[in-house]
Amino acid sequence: MFGLKSDSNDPLAARQRSRRIIWGLVAIGCLAFVGGLELGRPLVGVGLYWACCVGFMTYAAVTDHDPYDERDLEIQAKAAGSTLTVAAVVLIAGAPGMAALEAANAYTAPGWFWGAMFALAGVFGAFALGMTYHKRRI
Repeated sequence: MFGLKSDSNDPLAARQRSRRIIWGLVAIGCLAFVGGLELGRPLVGVGLYWACCVGFMTYAAVTDHDPYDERDLEIQAKAAGSTLTVAAVVLIAGAPGMAALEAANAYTAPGWFWGAMFALAGVFGAFALGMTYHKRRI
């Protein structure tokens, strides 16, 4: 019914089946988490979310089918680059701009703004570490 079982050895069908299973587990986990919060059972929601995460990781470890091909990986790399570019512009322009506005007493940033700026800085720190690690492995 959902295309989760196939008798064929078609690599495209296997790839599509893997994607359905992976993204299905992600969707079920997210819905379970939100449902648990809405029903006043946050621990149940978190438990179901983590169970779906374990299922996702287990499936990824035991399956022989890679859900992504070279084209998908290239698209993901381009999307990641675009995302990092937008985040860099926001961080580079936003943090000094807001600091200048606050120093001039023209505007006070809400508390979440500085948390977001530190989170973006952390993302770029993690990216730099990842780049360094992978450059040294090659």
